[in-house]
Amino acid sequence: RSFARKIFFLPVDFLILKIIELISSVPRLFWIIGILSVMEEITLAGLILVIGFSSWTSVARIIRSEMMQVRECSFIEAGQSLGLGDLRIIFRHALPNCLAAAGVAVSFSATSAILIEGGFSFLGLSTREGYVSWGSLLAGARDNPDAWWLLIFPGAMIFFTVFSLLTLAEELRDRFDPRPLAMITEN
Repeated sequence: RSFARKIFFLPVDFLILKIIELISSVPRLFWIIGILSVMEEITLAGLILVIGFSSWTSVARIIRSEMMQVRECSFIEAGQSLGLGDLRIIFRHALPNCLAAAGVAVSFSATSAILIEGGFSFLGLSTREGYVSWGSLLAGARDNPDAWWLLIFPGAMIFFTVFSLLTLAEELRDRFDPRPLAMITEN
C-alpha cells in the first residue's frame, strides 16, 4: 500500500476525527461564550481566534471527505503506476481536486464568522468599549431611533459583504473545480 492510501487509516486520522467530533458535539455558541468568559480582556485578535477555533471543524470534515473520495479516482492509481512519489500525488493531484470544495467551505465559514462577530457586537458581548464594528453600530441604532443611517449602512455592509463572499466562492468553485459540471450533477 502506498502512503496516499495508508494516510487515512493511521491512528492520526482517527485521533483528528475524534477531536473534530468532540469539538462539533458542543454548539458553536457555547464554545464562543465559554472561551470569551474566561478571557480577561476580549481583543479583536482573541475574538477572531475563538471564532476560528469553533469553526475549523466543518472545513476539516469537508477536506477529509473530498480526499477520501479523490483517493479512489483513477488518476491517483495512474500516478502510482507511473512511480510518482506519494507527496507529489497528494500535492499535485489530490489536493487541487479538493480545493474547490474547501474554498466553498472556507467562504461559508468566513461569512458565518462575520455574522457571529456582528451578532456578538450587537449584543455587547464583543471587544472592549470604543471598538467600532458593524454590529456595535447597529446596537447604536437601537439607542438612537432617529439616526436611521446607523441602521441602514452597517446592515447593508454586512449584507453586501456576506453576499459578495458567497458569490466569490461560487465563482471560484465554477472556475477551479476540475470536474465538469455534468459529472457533478449526474452523481
